[in-house]
Amino acid sequence: ANANMISAAEASLGVTFPASYRRFLTDFGWSCIGRFEIYGLGGDVPAWLDVVKMTSIERAGAHACLPAHLIPVHYEGDGDHVCIDTSQRFGETAAM
Repeated sequence: ANANMISAAEASLGVTFPASYRRFLTDFGWSCIGRFEIYGLGGDVPAWLDVVKMTSIERAGAHACLPAHLIPVHYEGDGDHVCIDTSQRFGETAAM
């Protein structure tokens, strides 16, 4: 994913991604290693791994609306997601 895609995703979701996730998006975009998948961005990202699409779906979900500061990055397969808490900035530096 390029810087414009990342900025557009942040604006769409109303968050600022941590530097570590921005780096992942820049270096890899998204990931699928066997059955372990990490949501991301890019021209070739499958719909079910698009972080903007999946975050939007989870925020609008009828069962449990996802708080705006959480960004899901991995689906556990049982209804649970591993999320990034964008309200926290533990150990982050401004430069990448």
